Amino acid sequence: MAKKKKDDAEATTDEAQADSGGGKGNKIVTAAAVGAFVLTGYNVFLKPAPTATAEPVVVEVVEPMDGAIHELEEMVINLSDDGNGGATFLRVGIAIVLAEEEDPALFAADEAIAKDVIIELLGAKRADDLTAGPARQSVKQQLTDAMVEAYGEERVIRVLFTGLVMQ
Repeated sequence: MAKKKKDDAEATTDEAQADSGGGKGNKIVTAAAVGAFVLTGYNVFLKPAPTATAEPVVVEVVEPMDGAIHELEEMVINLSDDGNGGATFLRVGIAIVLAEEEDPALFAADEAIAKDVIIELLGAKRADDLTAGPARQSVKQQLTDAMVEAYGEERVIRVLFTGLVMQ
């Protein structure tokens, strides 16, 4: 009879395993499902956001485009006294490079402002300040800065000398 009980117990265990789809196979499927669930949860909720490895954005400063060139009539200006008692005169031709958006006809209506800036700035210079080379370039830059200040950088780009004679 002991043998019969043992056979009955084995039969019951075999039936239970058959009903549940197998003991080891069922545990593997459950473990895989739990692993997939945990991995998905990690990817959705816990995984840190990827860091940007793209090239940094380079912001380009766009200079205003050159527009029309407005040429002023030649002017004769009395330069600052250089201490020798004689007067030095400067005959200067100047052109103003306008911004692309600036209407040359509107700028021509405001030409008196440009002439005033030129007379004030160049009239305070001495002959030595206008000799060829870096000194002249410095005066041209000062004149450009003064024009931009008077008109605004949305209207004037730079100043050009079209003629320069001292006597």
